[in-house]
Parts: sequence; structure tokens; C-alpha cells
Amino acid sequence: MLRYPKKSRPGPLHPLWKGGRKTDERGYVRIWIGCRKWKYEHRLVMERLLGRPLLRSESVHHKNGNRGDNRSGNLELYSPSSHMVHHWREGDIEAFGRPPRQQPVCHPDRPYYCKGMCKQCYSRRSAREWALANPERRRQQGRLYYQRHLEQERARSRIKSRCQRLQKKLA
Repeated sequence: MLRYPKKSRPGPLHPLWKGGRKTDERGYVRIWIGCRKWKYEHRLVMERLLGRPLLRSESVHHKNGNRGDNRSGNLELYSPSSHMVHHWREGDIEAFGRPPRQQPVCHPDRPYYCKGMCKQCYSRRSAREWALANPERRRQQGRLYYQRHLEQERARSRIKSRCQRLQKKLA
């Protein structure tokens, strides 16, 4: 048997060993897997269920929201984006600490975006607010837009006249 100094005994050899199972501050259960490594129990259960190691990018979702309930029937495997979408659509209070998503006041048939509005109405409102807050920059942008518009019109007319000259030559 290996002899360790009293303070550095790993795992079950340590005098304060409590069985290799602990709950972290977020409510997830962690399991001692040896060699000074801890792993989340829900990930271990899912790995056993699938018969392969999980990718770092894969997320395990607790169906009932209880992070300590790691039964195989309570766990689902998600990609990070689909896991986020699931919680966003469900409006899980325990996941994000917020009530379910509301419908926009402006257009109930469109999806909710921000501050009680759909994306189109919110974009228009924020553009109006910006224009009121920055009148000088708004004028500059208007001038630049007009200059670009004139340049494009001149280019179009040059191309059109060239095409007309070519058509006359060919005819």
C-alpha cells in the first residue's frame, strides 16, 4: 500500500472522507471518480444509459427541474442550443428565474422579442429613439445616404447610356 503524508491522502484514505458524493452550491450531485476528480452524477448516469462518454458540448436536462434527481427516466440529452431553446420556450422559473414568455402587445400573432413588442416594432421604436437622441449624427447619416444614392443613380444612367449606344451600333 502506498504511504501518503497525513494531509495529502486522496479520496477514501483521507480522514475526513464522507463517501465520495456531494452536492454543489447549484444543487447538482458530484461523484468522486478517483485521482482527485469529481464528475456530475447526471452526466455519469447519461453516459451509462447511452453506453458512450458524453461530448463536452452535450447537455443533460432534468425533466422535473430537480437537479438532485438523477434517475435515468428524469434525464434527457440536448445540444446546448436546443437545451437553451427548450428552457426559453417553456419559461422555466427554476432554469432562468423568470415567468413564462408573454405575447407581444403590438402584434399577438408574431413572436415576442423585447419590452412587450415583436422584433419589427421594437427595431422601429429603438431607431426612432436613437434618431431623437442623436440628431446631428442622424443628419450626417442622411447626407451620406443621399450622396450614395446619387452616385448609384449616376452609375445606373452611365450603364444605361452605354447599353443604348451598343444597341444602336449592333442595329
